[in-house]
Amino acid sequence: MNHVEIRGPELDRAERVVIVIHGMSTTVKTLQAGYPVPKDGSLTKVYWRLPVLREGTESVHARRADDIFLNLFASVVDDSRTELKHLLKSVGRRPVGLFGFSIGSLIALWGAVDNPQVGAVVTVGGVPSLDYLQHYYRNYPWSDASIAARLKSYAVSPHIDRLASVPTLLSHGDADDVAKWEWMQEFAETLMTVSPKSRIQKFPHMRHRLHAETPEEQRELEHLRKMADQWFVDHLS
Repeated sequence: MNHVEIRGPELDRAERVVIVIHGMSTTVKTLQAGYPVPKDGSLTKVYWRLPVLREGTESVHARRADDIFLNLFASVVDDSRTELKHLLKSVGRRPVGLFGFSIGSLIALWGAVDNPQVGAVVTVGGVPSLDYLQHYYRNYPWSDASIAARLKSYAVSPHIDRLASVPTLLSHGDADDVAKWEWMQEFAETLMTVSPKSRIQKFPHMRHRLHAETPEEQRELEHLRKMADQWFVDHLS
């Protein structure tokens, strides 16, 4: 796998760097529009194209048809965790923030577990494991012992103590019917007990997207963007 690195004079001058991680059905452009760089220059955001997904639509469809868990979802998480280590090395020794949307939230959480360099995390519409796939792909052989063991390995909860010192903002929309809050709730509540600097933020009208289709959603998304930016400013100082 060819690893992506972050280079350039802008990065060298940056005080605070945030790696922005998209989801399975979103893109870099989605997040550039939904979570843009602040105009005041307080944060430098790196919009990372995830491995596997950046192979293109045809490749993703082939992987989905071959084995949707092992060859697609699991591969995305595995390759992303590996590549993120290289990304962080290319940033240098400074603390880095991770912003993750949807499955990007799971990758962000694993990024904080794997890498002490991660200084803060924000998740939006996230999940703490790949268990939710059982809800969407009921005919997949989840009961097979090897599959069950592999699925279990993607849960962040057994490693939650490693997140105790990482300020983590878990944001979620009550109207999110794609990544349901009930799938995140137990993990979130446990994290609050071990990580005093972490926080849960719920939004009544926000759905599983970073664009608004109603005035209520627009207000909540604007609040989320400001809150996430301030979270990184405060914790990456």
